[in-house]
Parts: sequence; structure tokens; C-alpha cells
Amino acid sequence: MKIRMRLKLALTRRGAKAPPLPPPLVRFAPARAFALRDVPFRGFLGAFSLIELSIVLVVIGLIIGSVVAGQSLIRAGEIRSVSRDLQRYQQATNAFVERYRSLPGDMNNAVSYWSNVDGDSSDNYTITCAGTSSASTTTCNGNGDNFIGSGGAYYYEVFRFWQHLANAQLAEGTYSGVTGGGGDPHCVLGTNCPKSRRVGSGFSVQYYATPDASFLGDAKGNLMFYGTATAASLTTGASLVSTDAWNLDTKMDDGQPGFGALQQFTDATLNNCITDANTYDLAAAAPACSLIFKLGV
Repeated sequence: MKIRMRLKLALTRRGAKAPPLPPPLVRFAPARAFALRDVPFRGFLGAFSLIELSIVLVVIGLIIGSVVAGQSLIRAGEIRSVSRDLQRYQQATNAFVERYRSLPGDMNNAVSYWSNVDGDSSDNYTITCAGTSSASTTTCNGNGDNFIGSGGAYYYEVFRFWQHLANAQLAEGTYSGVTGGGGDPHCVLGTNCPKSRRVGSGFSVQYYATPDASFLGDAKGNLMFYGTATAASLTTGASLVSTDAWNLDTKMDDGQPGFGALQQFTDATLNNCITDANTYDLAAAAPACSLIFKLGV
């Protein structure tokens, strides 16, 4: 630095213009790793305010509410579909009787309309035909006694019932017309019996000359059942909570489980569905009810 100053002074005395001085040397500190302590503290600028938290909680509440409301609407739709289906199958049965002068399943000349899937004319395509499944409209005759599956050798009519309705285009679907592999009867939903919108539940039919011991009321004749299906069974298992069964009974009938066109099983058969023949057990929360519906034909 002193040499530079002396040189500048000497040149000035001689009247010469001093050359520009070179820039001073810059010394850099050795590099080191970045650390959070190098960032100046400016407070918790990234935290949520109370207003922002309130908005988030409101949005979460709206989402939960919409999900719960959606589930309630789905359940209500399923319950309404049960009553619609019962009435639709009853109307379809009446229309079949009016058109063919026979009950579906029991019709003794069905093969003259849709051909026989098996059997021979020796028994009018009944017993010799009954055990053969059909994937088309080919079918078997019933015995024409006006009873749908009255038992014994003609019990198969409870499954040909749905096939005949479908063949007449009075019911949706295609049905095999024979019992399932779990015993007789074995209702397999979507295969030989129609299923409902409620998962695991569906519809079946059978004739009873007198009320069965498992029935709460006086139900007899050609009956339709709604409930869950299990091996070696029609659709008589618990499917509805008692409040839903009561609502259906009130809208379609008299609201009493042991009377009218829509009835229930005894409490010994399906626990916690009813209190007595006049009252449903509305405090029960689990599915405990199925339905017995008089077809009226």
C-alpha cells in the first residue's frame, strides 16, 4: 500500500496523470455447510390462524355430513325398492294368470309355449323334466293344481315360477328353474331366485295349506318371502331392522306384524323383530326381520 502511495505522489509532482489503481484483493471466507441458525428468526409465519382452522373444520364437517346423508339416502332407496318389488311381482303374477289362465311355475302347458328342457310326455314333462336346469326359455310343466310348490315331487314349481315369469317377460332376468346345490330348497340369488337391491337379500315363493309353525300370523296359500338366502332355504333369513320392517308394513298394510297381507315370523324364529302380534320391537338395532307377503292368487 505504501509503495502505491509513493508512486502516485511522485507522478503527481511531475505532472503526470496517475494510472488507475488495481482493485484491492478480496479474501473469501472458507465455505461451510448451511445451517438453520443462519436464517434470521421472523416468528411462526407458517402457522394456521384461528380463522383458517375454523374453515378447515367446517369443510371436514360438511364432507362427513354429506357422506352420512348419502348413506341414509341409499338405505332409504333400498327400503323403497323392497315394497316396489313386492308389488311388482304381485302384479306380474296377476298379469300371468290373466294371460295364461295358470299360475307361473304351476302352469301345466308351459312347454307348449316355451318347449321342454327335458323329460317326456308320459308325465306331461313334469317329474321327468323337473331336475334339469335351463339357460334359455326351455322349461317344464307344473301339475296345474293352483298351488306353487305344494311339496313332494312338485316342489320344483317354486323355482319354475320365476322362469315362467321371465319367459313371459313379466320379470327381469334369466332363471335356471331348479334348486341350488345346498339342498332342496336352495334359493341362489340371481340364479334361481331374484335378488333385491339390498346385498344378500331376495325373493322366493311357496304354497302353504296351513300357517307354518314359524309364522306369527295366519299366513297361508301362495306366499312370497323377502329376506336373506342360505343353503337349503328360501329367502326367509333376517334382512331388515325392525324400524324398516315396520315402515314397510305401515305403508303397504296395517303396521301389525301378525295381521294383514304383510306379516312376520315368530320371535322364536327371528329374535328381536317383534314384541307381539300387534307390535314391532322398534328398539332393536340389528337386522332381525324378514317379510311374508300374501300373493292373493
